[in-house]
Amino acid sequence: MDRNRINIQILDVKTNGLVDHVDTGAAVSCISYDLVIKFENKVRLDRADIPNIYGVGGEKHKVKGKVMLPLNFKGLIIDYSFLVIEDLQHPLILGDDFLLANKANIHYPTRTLYLHEGTVQVALINTQVGNARMAKTITIPGSNMCELPVIIPKKYLNKPVILEPVSYLEKSQLMGACCLVQAIRSNSAYVKMQIINPNRDPVTIPRNQVVAMVSHVDIKTLQNLSDVEKQNINTNSVSNLETKQREKIKEKSKLDFDLSSAELTDIEKQKLKKFLDNNRNVFATDLSELGQTNIYQHEIQTTHEIPVRTPPYRTTPVMKEEIQKQVDKLLENNIIKPSTSPYNSSVVLVKKKDNTFRFTIDFRKVNAISKAMFYPLPNLNDVFDTIGAVKPKIWSSLDMAQGYWQIELHPNSRHKSAFVTHNGVYEWNRMPNGLKNSSFTFQMVMSQILQGLNWKNVLVYVDDILIFSENFEEHLTHLNQVFDRLRKANLTLKPSKCHFGVSKVKYLGHILSKNGIQVDEAKIKLVKEHPIPKTQQHVRQFLGLCNYYRKFVKNYSKIAVPMNALLQKDKPFLWTAECQKSFETLQNALTTAPILAFPDLSKSFTLTCDASGSAIGYILGQVDENKRERVISYGGRALKNEEKNWTISEKECLAVLEGIKQHKDFDFEIIYKEGKNNQNADAISRIPYPPQSPKLKDTNEQDNNDLGENPYPIINSMSQKCSQNENQKISDGFIEMRFEYGHDDPIVASIVENKLDNLSDVAKLQRECPELTDIITFLENGTLPKDEKKAKTVYFDKDNHRSRLRR
Repeated sequence: MDRNRINIQILDVKTNGLVDHVDTGAAVSCISYDLVIKFENKVRLDRADIPNIYGVGGEKHKVKGKVMLPLNFKGLIIDYSFLVIEDLQHPLILGDDFLLANKANIHYPTRTLYLHEGTVQVALINTQVGNARMAKTITIPGSNMCELPVIIPKKYLNKPVILEPVSYLEKSQLMGACCLVQAIRSNSAYVKMQIINPNRDPVTIPRNQVVAMVSHVDIKTLQNLSDVEKQNINTNSVSNLETKQREKIKEKSKLDFDLSSAELTDIEKQKLKKFLDNNRNVFATDLSELGQTNIYQHEIQTTHEIPVRTPPYRTTPVMKEEIQKQVDKLLENNIIKPSTSPYNSSVVLVKKKDNTFRFTIDFRKVNAISKAMFYPLPNLNDVFDTIGAVKPKIWSSLDMAQGYWQIELHPNSRHKSAFVTHNGVYEWNRMPNGLKNSSFTFQMVMSQILQGLNWKNVLVYVDDILIFSENFEEHLTHLNQVFDRLRKANLTLKPSKCHFGVSKVKYLGHILSKNGIQVDEAKIKLVKEHPIPKTQQHVRQFLGLCNYYRKFVKNYSKIAVPMNALLQKDKPFLWTAECQKSFETLQNALTTAPILAFPDLSKSFTLTCDASGSAIGYILGQVDENKRERVISYGGRALKNEEKNWTISEKECLAVLEGIKQHKDFDFEIIYKEGKNNQNADAISRIPYPPQSPKLKDTNEQDNNDLGENPYPIINSMSQKCSQNENQKISDGFIEMRFEYGHDDPIVASIVENKLDNLSDVAKLQRECPELTDIITFLENGTLPKDEKKAKTVYFDKDNHRSRLRR
């Protein structure tokens, strides 16, 4: 770190003056007697009100008087009174009194002193300061003070130094005061530092942890303490200092968690509150507390090295001020740094709901030349499968504090992240939002951190973590496991966006509870209030939102046909009465969407299928513990023109095949059910469809592929754990496929694809698959591919395949 000096002019004499930290520096401003003599008769030496002052080492120094001096700061003349001291180490000391009187602010990232709220800016000259680190790992018992051995740089041996506590102590709910020490051993630079643990629980400080800043000090460095004041500081001020520190720590350490929505007993709420307070260092309330993991460094790999540039967008003076304000905060916390990069992207401020602004960068030109990175994001159906297996009754959702900014940006890529403002060019030290592959990197890092917990009682989707348990005691255990992982990775959460111990939770646009899955009311409102589409683009946006919830809507594909027809290439946009009916029906269907059940993978499922003259339909269902059939999801599509000419048996077979295709991870058996007893799927297929153009794609394909700007993931097939018995036939562990076949006798059959008679054939085919070869090799003998990129992909993707591979 650095001490701060500035160049100023007094009358016709130039000098360097020490500017200490505002909260730990000189209490009064002083000038050396030798410098006053140089002014000759240009200043008048008056009598001072303070006869003596004392240095930090306790040495008494006589005050010779005081002088009023005009200080020239880049043309701004400030008259101020200074105490005159003999043998002063520095020509001039601007103390805390001067800084307060002149509304000064030291901006450390840019090494600038601002006076009178920024009217004048003066550059600081640096003097180096070192770090004091723990000599060994030590646990401080609760309500105890310990003298801890710390190591200081050897250049401070045999010199008096000041130790100033760093923010780590406050964040760990510990207290430490500034102290004057001296290392006198010749072979090592050990000193003792007193630290207080005011908490009931013990706190461990690891070896090599920085606990204080170290700076050399001359014992003649002075403060404004008279004899009486010196006596007072020895008796009362230390106690007052500790009290203030305790109050500050108490205020910082206690976070206001809203547990009013938690359906817990009073005792459980107390336990949860104590648990959260004890894990205060997992949360960040501002950028100064933001974590920084070293698990992975994000790289911006481009197709070429020719710089791309976007000039700064024109903004109002108010917006310029907001941009600089946010840049200053980022600089102060070392998230960005000044840059000379030839790459330039522009700043975009996005207004949030609370009228504050989100600081973003327009990286479109950088993204256009960036190589794509791929890492699998969780499939929504797999998420529901995992939750259904646990049958949770209590939930917590966690949100990272500026998650992307907690991952380092690789030094070789930082110049490509440069952005320009009206006040200069900067580049990122951390991974910024808006880069092409940021979400994949974050998902990869979080999957690695939570490996072994993820997909059990924990789910992570980029920076959203969901924890779910059957009861409160298990939930505390699961929370503690996650917090330990985050702490070790040095990642922090945003307390205001975390919810603990609730009976229902919002996750990935759904409301999850013990009753099942519901559509998020906020998304329903978006659909309900969506204006009538006027262009193809508007239709895509509306269907993109609806498509995310298609599993909640019976007959979704049929209802959406008129609007899907508007998406055909080179077709004029004509909003008809059928389109309007389709639009309104989807709005109403989502508004009254049912609560879907979580799939229970320990039970069989029923896939009910049927066909009509215009469409096919299928419903995935399951019988619950009350013998009620619960819907897991709806599905179906309109028939193509050529399919409409098929016989009813062929259409019904098509319905079965489409249902199996959508749920291909299940083993199955087919059972016949008469149409009169098959009302659910029968209704899906009976609603008349508007005629389709021969060029119109399958509506399923349109929903999944043509909606290029759909911001939501597409619902894919449900998955079910396969049997562990290698010799078990595929027809075992079946789900029922019920459909109207046209005769009275039930048909029971196993549909066999690729002539797979048993699971050993599956294992053989998997080993022949080029995409699985590397993963199988790693799982069996731990050997990774020599190619670094393939090795990373295999390592981080292994858990997604472990349970699905046959042996």
